[in-house]
Amino acid sequence: MRITLAIPTMEVMGGGIRVHHPEEVADEEVDPGGSSPHLYLLKALFSRSVKMMSETVEVSREVFEPISMLVRDGLFKDEKDALRSLVLDQAGSKIRHFDSLIEEMRAKYDMSFEEFEERIRSRKGDESFDEWDDFIIWESYESARKYWAGVQANLKGVGK
Repeated sequence: MRITLAIPTMEVMGGGIRVHHPEEVADEEVDPGGSSPHLYLLKALFSRSVKMMSETVEVSREVFEPISMLVRDGLFKDEKDALRSLVLDQAGSKIRHFDSLIEEMRAKYDMSFEEFEERIRSRKGDESFDEWDDFIIWESYESARKYWAGVQANLKGVGK
């Protein structure tokens, strides 16, 4: 049987699975004889004949198996879609979490982060260590929210 694949490839290794995201995948002869049905399926679905790899990710069996189960159960079209969707869900959850923490700080000081930063940086004389602590914490919330929003935007752009 001859198949042509244009999907990430996967290598079954001793302790885990190595996933390749090739830019180009060549045709490969697949021989079903002598292999277990699962190994044959893996070989058929994930060709090892790669001309050029742009990225490689190693995933342990313990991590990969639940993802594969989600695909087998029909919840996702493939492992890449499953991972993308799971990370998108996680990013959305993190954004909501940091939005909540940021809103608490806005309510506490009755101002935006930018206004609070200006207040802290322009203060002359005695410093309020509590406000500096809150500034550092609030800044970390803003930074974390921005990071997860970037992850979400990147993944939404990849999926289209």
